[in-house]
Amino acid sequence: MQKEIAAKIGVDRTTYARWENNVLSAYPLDKLTLLAEIFGCKVTDLLDEYNKFLIKGQGSYIRNLQKKKSLTRCRLAELMSVSVGRVKDWESERKRVSMKCYVRLMEIDK
Repeated sequence: MQKEIAAKIGVDRTTYARWENNVLSAYPLDKLTLLAEIFGCKVTDLLDEYNKFLIKGQGSYIRNLQKKKSLTRCRLAELMSVSVGRVKDWESERKRVSMKCYVRLMEIDK
């Protein structure tokens, strides 16, 4: 079954198996859309909280978090142990927030 579904969405069986086993943490939206069609569900039904965060727009989430917590970009970078440039890349969605950094963001947002 994995081989057939993988072929329908244009990935190899190993990649599909890694998605099923949560070995890979982020999923391409175009492939998820195809999977949702195959399984007759919404794309969001296939996602964990991390991937919902990515698809909903990490940049707007980070900007809203900064506003809500009155954090400058520099202060958020310090809290995240990353460079200011990295935060800027996240805000503009040039770089994806890693799972590890996502967890830190959620802790800051508590």
